[in-house]
Amino acid sequence: MPGITVDDLLARHPAWVAEIYGAVIEHLSSFGPIHEDAVNVGIFLKSDSKIAEFRPRVRSVLLSLYLPYEVTDHRIARTLPTAADRVVHMIKLTDVDQVDDQLREWLAAAYDFNTDENGS
Repeated sequence: MPGITVDDLLARHPAWVAEIYGAVIEHLSSFGPIHEDAVNVGIFLKSDSKIAEFRPRVRSVLLSLYLPYEVTDHRIARTLPTAADRVVHMIKLTDVDQVDDQLREWLAAAYDFNTDENGS
C-alpha cells in the first residue's frame, strides 16, 4: 500500500493545522535531522526513536510527545507510560501560538531523549 506525503496529509485539513505542524517541525529540525513518516492518521516524527506523533482532528491537533519522565501541566490532556521507559504526553493544540516556549522546551527534551548521540 503506497504511503502519503506530509503535504498530502496537511492538504486534507484547514490551514491552521499546517501552521501548527510548520512550527513544530521547524523547531525540531533545528536540533538535527527528523524523519517524517506520514500515514493516514497523522505524521510520526522520529530520529533514532519516535519523538512525537502529530494527529490532526476535526477541531484540534493531538500532539503526542515521548519523554523520559512525566510532566504535569494543565495543557497535557493525558499521559501514558510505555514499555520502553518513556511517557507519552498528549497535548491538544488549536492554534500556532500554542507552540510557545514551554512546548518548544518539551519538544527539545523529546528530541534529546529519542536521539542516540553516541551513534552519530
